[in-house]
Amino acid sequence: MTSSAAALPADSPTPRAVLVGCGDVGTRIGNRLLDQGWNVTGWRRSPERLPAAFDGAAVDLTEDSSIPNLPSDTTAVVFSPAAGSRDPERYEQVYLRGLERVLDRITQAGLAETVQVLLVSSTSVLGDAQGRVDESAALTPASPTGEILARTEALLQQWRAAGTESSARSRSGILRLAGIYGPGRDRLIKQLRSSSVGEAAGQDDQDAWRISNRIHSDDAARAAVELLTAAAPPALVLGVDKLPLPLGVVHNWMADQLELPRPWSDPRLAPEVLDSVPLNSPVRHHADTPSGSVLTDSGLSGADLSGEDPSSTDLFGSALLRAGHGKALDGSLLHRLLGELLHPDFRSGYTAALRE
Repeated sequence: MTSSAAALPADSPTPRAVLVGCGDVGTRIGNRLLDQGWNVTGWRRSPERLPAAFDGAAVDLTEDSSIPNLPSDTTAVVFSPAAGSRDPERYEQVYLRGLERVLDRITQAGLAETVQVLLVSSTSVLGDAQGRVDESAALTPASPTGEILARTEALLQQWRAAGTESSARSRSGILRLAGIYGPGRDRLIKQLRSSSVGEAAGQDDQDAWRISNRIHSDDAARAAVELLTAAAPPALVLGVDKLPLPLGVVHNWMADQLELPRPWSDPRLAPEVLDSVPLNSPVRHHADTPSGSVLTDSGLSGADLSGEDPSSTDLFGSALLRAGHGKALDGSLLHRLLGELLHPDFRSGYTAALRE
């Protein structure tokens, strides 16, 4: 299935999205919705930084009195705030209590059944999960902040479940993003240029073999817009590109692009191995269940990669992933929803960034 997002018919009422926490990804979501004929309102602590085409309001999610009433024409709310720190108390106030307050505002405005809520969450709720992981995986947060996000997800799921059948509320859902990269996110480049990663920096090989998962900010925004515009969106989607792989390969590839020494000497981590690694293909289907759409072969979630068939042409059976440790996120559902990604793997996205 390819993306169903399209411009609105001329005779349709204009929908409005309220973006709660309108930072980089939120702004990208808003711009894409504007292109499709939506009205967009951005809520953030510093609304002067919003694009001119957005309506805006100064909002502090930790203060109930700071949260305004929703515009009466609101049809969707995207909840994607930034806590600003890793402090668990701050996380709870911004995410869990913040979502509670926003849902209360929706109810107070009499819009509970007519507003779709999309929670932008993080794969940190999966903690130290191992092996192949998809939407069916149990939550195993390994940090206080991951636990708070898991509770926030549970709150949104309860909200969705309480909606009447075929209501906008019943189309609410969660977009659980892997590590976001893209314009303005140059941490990896800075690390390599400062020689703060790799063997020379005293890091252990275990760091190089940890499987990393990511998504470009533009594809993250596309995923959100698809979930807001689809007739029957899944209740949960993992936002990840087509190439989870050990972090050391990413480091070595990027070092080559920057004309720097490769930080890892293990030949199995050389970028040349990518020539024989297939991208994850959206070969699986999803089916409707009482809890939303899930993958029909979801029993694969949590599968030990070392037990995969080494002769398989599937990404998750590749020798590279079988040698790594940690979770390898399977984004097949997202890939079916969107069709082709703008940046199927890190090489595409970082190449574009390096040209800027």
